[in-house]
Amino acid sequence: MHKTSTMIIAVIGLFVIISLSTIGFITLSTASKALKIEASNRLETLAQQKSAELETRLLTIESAVRNLRTTVELSIDEKAFWGIDQSDYFKSYDAYIEPYVHHVINHTPSINTSYIVFDPKFTDTLTRVVYQRQDGMTIQRADHLLILEEMASNESHMDWLRLPILKKEGLWTDPYYDYFLEEYIITYSEPLLVDGHPVGVVGANILLKDFEQFTLDINIYSTGYAFLINKNHDILAHPTFSIDENMRTIYNGLLVPISNYISLYEHGTYQYTYLDQEKIMAFDRLYNGWTIGIAPPISEVNSGLIKTRRSYYTVFITCIIIFLFIASFASKLLSSPIERLSAAVTTIGNGNFDAPINKELTNYPSEVGLLATTIEEMRLQQKDSFERLLHHNDLLDQEVAKRTKDLLDTNQKLETTIRSLENAQKTIVEMHEQEAIHDLISHLANKLSTPTMTSITAASYLLTQTENKDTTIKGLEAEQVNQSAMLIYNSQSAVKRILDSLKQLISSYSDEVSRYFPIRAHINHTLKNELSEHTDYNLTYRIEGDDQLMVYLPMDLTFKLISNFIHHSMRAANLFESSDINVKIYMKNKTLHLEYDDIIPWQSGMKEHIFNPYYQADFTNGSSGLELYLIKHIVIKAFNGRITPYQTANKTLGFHLEIPQEENS
Repeated sequence: MHKTSTMIIAVIGLFVIISLSTIGFITLSTASKALKIEASNRLETLAQQKSAELETRLLTIESAVRNLRTTVELSIDEKAFWGIDQSDYFKSYDAYIEPYVHHVINHTPSINTSYIVFDPKFTDTLTRVVYQRQDGMTIQRADHLLILEEMASNESHMDWLRLPILKKEGLWTDPYYDYFLEEYIITYSEPLLVDGHPVGVVGANILLKDFEQFTLDINIYSTGYAFLINKNHDILAHPTFSIDENMRTIYNGLLVPISNYISLYEHGTYQYTYLDQEKIMAFDRLYNGWTIGIAPPISEVNSGLIKTRRSYYTVFITCIIIFLFIASFASKLLSSPIERLSAAVTTIGNGNFDAPINKELTNYPSEVGLLATTIEEMRLQQKDSFERLLHHNDLLDQEVAKRTKDLLDTNQKLETTIRSLENAQKTIVEMHEQEAIHDLISHLANKLSTPTMTSITAASYLLTQTENKDTTIKGLEAEQVNQSAMLIYNSQSAVKRILDSLKQLISSYSDEVSRYFPIRAHINHTLKNELSEHTDYNLTYRIEGDDQLMVYLPMDLTFKLISNFIHHSMRAANLFESSDINVKIYMKNKTLHLEYDDIIPWQSGMKEHIFNPYYQADFTNGSSGLELYLIKHIVIKAFNGRITPYQTANKTLGFHLEIPQEENS
């Protein structure tokens, strides 16, 4: 038995552990949820903040370009533009507009190149004003950056000129490589309208590396990074992927779920696994369709939660150690009297009611003393009860002996009664069998009387006609003799079949030998032979089943079974229009199933009486014959199976035979 002190420590310890675990679980769960929400909100806020900064930069560029466009459209002389002296006008207009182009690039640090370009289709020569910021400091005019041969190009690097004129609206191009600058650039340009016609563009180029630097300078925890994609999810800035890659094709579509999520929402957060690392992404979509995203590892986001867990585990283990030390000391003081009382209770439990409890325990100043006093009183009561129980036990033994003797006498009488009932039951069974034999003999007498009387009548006729052997009987034709002989033959054949049936009924089938044979071919052979011998019956048959199905049965008995079926059908063949007999065979769960659909219409009462040899059926003008009785006898006695009549789909009589297969040892 476990010591009481150990149990006290275990119970209190378990309570403390459960309490601390519950409090810790609630605290950690709450902290975890709060940190996750805070981290998610913080990341989303950071993405929106950087998105706003980038939008401000883009809007500043658009505003500068739009102001330059407005200045050009308001200052240009439409008549002079479409006039004969167009080239002279452009020379003077170039000097006028040049300071405005310079002003755009000088007051917008993000712009690398600002320009005004007129479409050569509307001017005699290529007319442009281009300013470029060189080395990030010096601003110089750089008309040489545009040449006439490139103006008619349909390649994507000329979208900055072609698309604004085509769409009559300002737009941002995708990144493209500028061979003069030897840099990837992004262009914002707007169409110039003169008299409502787009005749050129005003725009500005921004170095792609400026966007990359802005994106990569965003610090997110220790190893997190930011990225920038356009509205088609092409990479604009990323620490790993290049600008000629698309988010939906990287790593064979690994990032397609992220791309789909970004397409659905303007901003939000998304958790995913990338290269076996759990990450969380916050993103925000800019007004022009670009998206900026930040993606730190979840482990870095949850670093505060991990520190909290470590602190909790340290405090938890320290509390457990302190508790065990205090509980061990306290339990020894508390458990000593309880252990002594337990020893006394054990003595009483072992049946020793003569050992009293120590008075030191009964006088103990706590609940232990009260418990000891109560147990001592219980000991005295148990001692008295035990003595009285012994006395009652002796009386009970005497009563049990008396009751046992009475039960033995009653059992003897019951056995005598059972033997009498068994004898009576045996007598009843014998009487029932004699009655069944009497019915069968009566039926056979009726069956045999008709062919016997027919044979006697035919024989008497022949004897009368041939009494005088020396005289020739006139008028006695060969046909009449033949008919009389045929009546005798058929009657005797019927008598023979009945006698054969009687022999089958009394046979034990012990001499029948089973063997393997194809059941479908055997049934087909039997039906074909029987019908060929009785051509006056218009019967046809169809057999459904596997040609390769082999069965292990007495072959002769199977022949007799099928023969009795077809003879039963012949008895009613001329009474009904139907002449089709259907036979279906199949094997299921090591049991041969045979379904025989007869031509005889189904009648009420058939299922209960069809196998009685004296059953009266409308289709025979008498009894149904011994065929069905013999069929049932063969199925049950010889094949150890069962047969069930049923109504077919054609409303005719059918029989379902189930014959278990023997194992050939």
